[in-house]
Amino acid sequence: MSKGNVAFSTGLMMLLMFGTIIYMPIVLPLVLQGVQVNSWEIAKPLLFLMLSPLAIGLFIKAKFAAIASSFQPIVSKISSAGLFLGLAVRLAVHFYEIITLLQTGAILVCAVFIVFSFSVGYLLGGPGIDTQRVLGVGTAQRNFAAALLVGTSNFDDPNVVSIIMVTSLLMLVIVLIAGQKFTEIQEEKILEIDQVKVS
Repeated sequence: MSKGNVAFSTGLMMLLMFGTIIYMPIVLPLVLQGVQVNSWEIAKPLLFLMLSPLAIGLFIKAKFAAIASSFQPIVSKISSAGLFLGLAVRLAVHFYEIITLLQTGAILVCAVFIVFSFSVGYLLGGPGIDTQRVLGVGTAQRNFAAALLVGTSNFDDPNVVSIIMVTSLLMLVIVLIAGQKFTEIQEEKILEIDQVKVS
């Protein structure tokens, strides 16, 4: 959606996925006393929900390139529709939690953190605009399956899960808007450069 480098984003996703499995169980107990993290419990949803579909897709593309090319636009539309449907459902399910957190100011803090993370990733994404977009989204986006696992297994306070869910929702909205906005800005710059060349 942010018109980034797909190959680069796939590589980044793999790196972050395996990094999470190794990093979280080591670092989180040092940061939060008494927190226990199971590597396999974090790895399981990542392997089954992210790695397996990716491996199947890469296999089909390698063995049946023509079929993969014809199915890609359809699967892309289904994926986008699923993303927006999931967003709408989560908005409906967590509506009251969002209202409660709006009153506390927690959402504002989360929004600032997300925008800051996106900006840092974007600025450190190298000279190519396509990799800048990917690193911006990759830096702002968080592994909420792992966060939910840690939150539900280590904390009794229901607000912990609420803030994780609301932050994930907010992050998705901000990343989608920011990614699209950066795409529009870049297109305007390219148009200006083309006009200068013509004149």
